[in-house]
Amino acid sequence: MRQPWTADAEDAHRLLTDVLRSVAVARLAPGPLREHLDLIGELCGYATLPEIVAAITGVKTQDAWLAKAAATLAAGSPGSAALSHALQRRMLHASLAEVYRVELVASLTCAVRADLAEGVRALLIDKDRRPRWQPATLAEVTPSGSRVFSRVPGRRTSIRLPTSAHHSRSRLQHDESFCHRGHREHGGKTRKKEMPGLESFMG
Repeated sequence: MRQPWTADAEDAHRLLTDVLRSVAVARLAPGPLREHLDLIGELCGYATLPEIVAAITGVKTQDAWLAKAAATLAAGSPGSAALSHALQRRMLHASLAEVYRVELVASLTCAVRADLAEGVRALLIDKDRRPRWQPATLAEVTPSGSRVFSRVPGRRTSIRLPTSAHHSRSRLQHDESFCHRGHREHGGKTRKKEMPGLESFMG
């Protein structure tokens, strides 16, 4: 599909628009999120997270999508629910760059916390679907517990990711050949991993 492109930005924009419209597909039907947007807004309109969770898990519906969402929230990690709620509230008016930085920090912290390994164990390893979350209930989640995930670090700080047994207790096995290869590539010396902009966060 060759087109008479020019260096003029306005002409290029007009041409691209025409091309995209010529191959546009029929408008798709609204998805479940848009379909239930008003109800979701009502359920999430309470002042506190416990109230929101109670409203969502207590909703009476025959809709499979809504029922699955409520069941997933009820069975999921209370710490993750608290983290999601805190991030949405705190980053509501943040810039895109600030949101990306906080998401990076939260993701890396979640990766070294016990709930990730426990979720993998319950779903993929033992497959008992009975995770032992830490904390176990929403009532046990403290404000400081979720606040640490979203503390924005300085732009030029760095962090050494925790590698102690306390942070790595799980049944997940690492590929020994990969570990040995990395060991050789660094001259037989163990090098601590560093990530930019995270030192003050992990503390």
